[in-house]
Amino acid sequence: MKGVSTIVAVVLVVLIVVAMVSLTYTFAMNLISTTGTAATEQTAAVAERMQKDISIIVISCNELVGGTRSFTFTIKNIGSKNISPNELAVFLDGRRVDEDPPFTELGAGTVDLEKTVTNQTPSQGAIGTHTIMISAPAREVSQDVVCP
Repeated sequence: MKGVSTIVAVVLVVLIVVAMVSLTYTFAMNLISTTGTAATEQTAAVAERMQKDISIIVISCNELVGGTRSFTFTIKNIGSKNISPNELAVFLDGRRVDEDPPFTELGAGTVDLEKTVTNQTPSQGAIGTHTIMISAPAREVSQDVVCP
């Protein structure tokens, strides 16, 4: 019975091993490259958001006609990037409310004066402590205000 010579068998085994090593190396390099790119993009996005930060400078509670209350606040962009209006949201006692006048683009280091929100529910207009929270890309900032 004739078989494959030893030399041919060794050459075939070496070729198969080299092919498997090449495939494994190519797969691993592609996986590392893809993962590294995604991580870099995510890090850049987080760094961008962290540069869009605000602080509440002043806040007050006013009573309007019929027991409806308005809350007036001023915010400042303390980050190094501009914040667009759609990146900000105002919450009164945990409920989303619209500000008046609407936000405009808030440049780095600038102040947005006297925005007003009005209570949407009777509990938001009650006497006591209320929380105004403003959501910005970097974080949410909240401050309590006492309504007499």
